Amino acid sequence: DRRLPRGTDGKVAAYAPEGSAAYDDSEAGRALQAVARVVKMDIGLRAACVDVGGWDTHEKQAGRFSTAVGQLARALAAFHADTQRYHRSLRLVVFTEFGRRLRGNLSQGTDHGHGGAMLVLGGGVAGGRMFGRWPGLASHQLDRGVDLAVTTDYRAVLAELLGPEAAARAFPGFRLERPLGLLAA
Repeated sequence: DRRLPRGTDGKVAAYAPEGSAAYDDSEAGRALQAVARVVKMDIGLRAACVDVGGWDTHEKQAGRFSTAVGQLARALAAFHADTQRYHRSLRLVVFTEFGRRLRGNLSQGTDHGHGGAMLVLGGGVAGGRMFGRWPGLASHQLDRGVDLAVTTDYRAVLAELLGPEAAARAFPGFRLERPLGLLAA
């Protein structure tokens, strides 16, 4: 594409992040750097999705999970720094395909629980707070006594960010009963 920066030899130049962005050579870092590059091409990108593996920790979770969280945090920070001039129009949602158990299993993993967390960052987001209902951590408040209870459908979060028309196309038959208030007024 002619929008990619080129060197004097006509070849596509190596990508140079903006600001203080420093992407790790991790799956999360490479993926978000690729998205930032496309965003900055100004081709009208409306949505992008990246998949970062390594979160399925059935055993010996402590070190692996900590490493994955660190890589994700650094990738998000680099993406934020790299895309500063797009902050008003850019929103980023981070979530997992499965939740976590509250307590580790016999192999020191938290395998596939139910409840989880989603992060929503970016332009127009009413951030700095938790949305949804907090069920508590007492055994009687957990789903089947081991999992965080699911209190918010992930489609409610995405539908609110997409808007009514796009949400109806993305989630046929789903109806957002009441907005969560994710967007600033």
